[in-house]
Amino acid sequence: MQPEAIRHGLTPIEVCDRPSPLHFEMAYQARVACDRIRFAIKHLEQFAQGSEPAREVSLQLLDALNRLEELGRQLQTRSRMGILSGRANGMEG
Repeated sequence: MQPEAIRHGLTPIEVCDRPSPLHFEMAYQARVACDRIRFAIKHLEQFAQGSEPAREVSLQLLDALNRLEELGRQLQTRSRMGILSGRANGMEG
């Protein structure tokens, strides 16, 4: 068979049309980690005021928090796109 004929006979399928349970679990774990990092930063600032090492640790924690929050936003966007795509294809989301 010619590649063109094969392409016409196949229905395009998006592998990640719908978010998997793993995506939801990852998003949940990212939110839990963000909450714990916020808690650690709050207590670090409260109990180690003015300490240069504590300031460095706070900055590292803030960087980790920003990265996790960005990951969470990406997962939410992907989840919404999958749900919208499923609805557009006639599936309930």
